[in-house]
Amino acid sequence: MGLFRKKAVESESPNHIYDCQRKVESILYVTCITRLDVAKAANKLAEFLRNPSPIHDAAANRAITYLYQTRTPAIEYSARDLGSQVFTTTSDAAFADDSISRRSTKGYLFTLFGEAID
Repeated sequence: MGLFRKKAVESESPNHIYDCQRKVESILYVTCITRLDVAKAANKLAEFLRNPSPIHDAAANRAITYLYQTRTPAIEYSARDLGSQVFTTTSDAAFADDSISRRSTKGYLFTLFGEAID
Protein backbone atom coordinates (compact mmCIF):
# COMPACT_ATOMS: atom_id res chain seq x y z
CA MET A 1 0.00 0.00 0.00
CA GLY A 2 3.01 2.30 0.26
CA LEU A 3 3.02 2.69 -3.52
CA PHE A 4 -0.36 4.42 -3.40
CA ARG A 5 0.85 7.34 -1.31
CA LYS A 6 2.44 9.26 -4.16
CA LYS A 7 0.50 10.83 -6.98
CA ALA A 8 1.77 10.82 -10.53
CA VAL A 9 4.22 13.65 -11.14
CA GLU A 10 3.58 14.16 -14.82
CA SER A 11 0.08 14.17 -16.24
CA GLU A 12 -1.06 11.08 -18.10
CA SER A 13 -2.88 11.17 -21.42
CA PRO A 14 -6.66 11.58 -21.33
CA ASN A 15 -7.11 8.13 -22.89
CA HIS A 16 -4.98 6.50 -20.20
CA ILE A 17 -6.89 8.32 -17.45
CA TYR A 18 -10.22 7.27 -18.97
CA ASP A 19 -9.13 3.62 -19.26
CA CYS A 20 -7.98 3.56 -15.64
CA GLN A 21 -11.22 5.19 -14.50
CA ARG A 22 -13.23 2.51 -16.31
CA LYS A 23 -11.22 -0.25 -14.62
CA VAL A 24 -11.73 1.24 -11.16
CA GLU A 25 -15.41 1.79 -11.95
CA SER A 26 -15.73 -1.92 -12.75
CA ILE A 27 -14.03 -2.86 -9.49
CA LEU A 28 -16.28 -0.50 -7.51
CA TYR A 29 -19.41 -1.92 -9.14
CA VAL A 30 -18.52 -5.49 -8.19
CA THR A 31 -17.55 -4.35 -4.69
CA CYS A 32 -20.95 -2.73 -4.14
CA ILE A 33 -22.86 -5.78 -5.37
CA THR A 34 -21.15 -8.86 -3.92
CA ARG A 35 -17.40 -8.66 -3.41
CA LEU A 36 -16.61 -6.75 -0.24
CA ASP A 37 -13.16 -8.35 -0.06
CA VAL A 38 -11.77 -5.80 -2.54
CA ALA A 39 -13.42 -2.74 -1.03
CA LYS A 40 -10.19 -1.38 0.45
CA ALA A 41 -8.29 -1.72 -2.83
CA ALA A 42 -11.14 -0.09 -4.76
CA ASN A 43 -11.27 2.75 -2.25
CA LYS A 44 -7.52 3.44 -2.53
CA LEU A 45 -7.59 3.26 -6.33
CA ALA A 46 -10.51 5.70 -6.46
CA GLU A 47 -8.38 8.32 -4.70
CA PHE A 48 -6.12 8.58 -7.75
CA LEU A 49 -8.69 8.75 -10.56
CA ARG A 50 -7.82 12.28 -11.64
CA ASN A 51 -4.23 11.44 -12.59
CA PRO A 52 -3.43 7.73 -12.15
CA SER A 53 0.16 6.61 -12.60
CA PRO A 54 1.21 3.33 -14.23
CA ILE A 55 1.48 1.87 -10.70
CA HIS A 56 -2.22 2.54 -10.14
CA ASP A 57 -3.08 1.05 -13.51
CA ALA A 58 -1.12 -2.10 -12.63
CA ALA A 59 -2.87 -2.28 -9.25
CA ALA A 60 -6.27 -2.02 -10.96
CA ASN A 61 -5.26 -4.80 -13.35
CA ARG A 62 -4.16 -6.92 -10.42
CA ALA A 63 -7.49 -6.37 -8.61
CA ILE A 64 -9.43 -7.32 -11.75
CA THR A 65 -7.30 -10.44 -12.15
CA TYR A 66 -7.96 -11.37 -8.52
CA LEU A 67 -11.71 -10.88 -9.00
CA TYR A 68 -11.68 -13.03 -12.12
CA GLN A 69 -9.65 -15.83 -10.54
CA THR A 70 -11.84 -15.95 -7.42
CA ARG A 71 -15.22 -15.68 -9.10
CA THR A 72 -16.39 -19.23 -8.37
CA PRO A 73 -15.76 -19.85 -4.63
CA ALA A 74 -18.91 -19.25 -2.61
CA ILE A 75 -20.65 -20.11 0.61
CA GLU A 76 -23.27 -22.67 -0.26
CA TYR A 77 -26.37 -23.30 1.82
CA SER A 78 -28.51 -26.34 1.17
CA ALA A 79 -32.24 -25.82 0.97
CA ARG A 80 -33.47 -28.20 3.62
CA ASP A 81 -37.14 -28.80 4.21
CA LEU A 82 -37.81 -25.64 6.23
CA GLY A 83 -41.21 -24.87 4.79
CA SER A 84 -41.56 -21.18 4.06
CA GLN A 85 -38.79 -20.10 6.47
CA VAL A 86 -35.86 -19.45 4.14
CA PHE A 87 -34.70 -16.25 5.86
CA THR A 88 -35.45 -15.57 9.51
CA THR A 89 -34.45 -12.90 11.97
CA THR A 90 -34.58 -12.77 15.75
CA SER A 91 -33.78 -9.94 18.13
CA ASP A 92 -33.86 -9.33 21.85
CA ALA A 93 -33.16 -6.41 24.13
CA ALA A 94 -33.10 -5.78 27.86
CA PHE A 95 -33.32 -2.33 29.42
CA ALA A 96 -30.86 -1.67 32.26
CA ASP A 97 -30.39 -5.37 32.95
CA ASP A 98 -26.97 -4.94 34.57
CA SER A 99 -27.69 -3.98 38.19
CA ILE A 100 -24.33 -2.25 38.70
CA SER A 101 -23.81 -0.17 35.54
CA ARG A 102 -27.48 -0.02 34.48
CA ARG A 103 -26.49 -0.70 30.88
CA SER A 104 -28.91 -2.09 28.36
CA THR A 105 -28.08 -5.01 26.09
CA LYS A 106 -29.35 -6.05 22.70
CA GLY A 107 -28.69 -8.78 20.20
CA TYR A 108 -29.89 -10.15 16.90
CA LEU A 109 -29.53 -13.22 14.70
CA PHE A 110 -30.15 -13.60 10.99
CA THR A 111 -30.41 -17.09 9.51
CA LEU A 112 -30.55 -18.30 5.92
CA PHE A 113 -31.74 -21.87 5.31
CA GLY A 114 -31.38 -22.54 9.03
CA GLU A 115 -27.73 -21.42 9.25
CA ALA A 116 -26.54 -18.25 11.00
CA ILE A 117 -25.23 -15.59 8.60
CA ASP A 118 -25.05 -12.54 10.93
